[in-house]
Amino acid sequence: MFVLDAANIQLFARGAWTAASVFSVTMALSLVLGTLLGIIAAQSERQSAVPLRHILNGFSFVFRGVPLIVQILYIYYGSSAFGIRPTRFLGAVIAFTGFATASVLEIVRAGVNSVPSGQWMAAQSLGMSQTSVLRYVILPQAIRVVIPPIVGFAAQLIKSTSIVSLIGLLDVTFAGGVVASRTGAPLLVYSLVGATYFVLAYPVSKLGEWLEGRAAFTS
Repeated sequence: MFVLDAANIQLFARGAWTAASVFSVTMALSLVLGTLLGIIAAQSERQSAVPLRHILNGFSFVFRGVPLIVQILYIYYGSSAFGIRPTRFLGAVIAFTGFATASVLEIVRAGVNSVPSGQWMAAQSLGMSQTSVLRYVILPQAIRVVIPPIVGFAAQLIKSTSIVSLIGLLDVTFAGGVVASRTGAPLLVYSLVGATYFVLAYPVSKLGEWLEGRAAFTS
């Protein structure tokens, strides 16, 4: 069977759509949750809110410390112990979102903490509220710091979606395995798999470059 016949192209297209969907939903959720938790984490350190800091540190430690492949298997298969069986897509999104949220949390926390503490005190001495200091003084500077690592993380994350094939979700890697077994041409097939992930990750990198340029321009 020819590698690039209509059936195989359709299979690759479905796999690429699944990978892009898992990535898009995960990044949307984790950017919102991770940014919020990262700001809270940075504030808890400034205000010595020890219990809250420990909770957020524990969340980050667990989701960043346990391999993502273990998390996705645990959530999809382990949840049956509680009488729950999420769909393959939902199981993948939950696992990826937990991992990505913890990673974004740490990036945002580091970005906020990179702003000299003297700027907090100077802004508050002018009568600005804590919310106003964050919005107008701290976050505009932190954004320029967090964009590069978040873009780098996003590019790695979209390639990491290959592990969703372990729970039977049809992604690019899963499609590659099916096509390789059909055609008996694994070298060519997995070259196409690699090229597909490159095509998916490249726009993310270019978007990151544009965002960095915008942040530098507005500064």
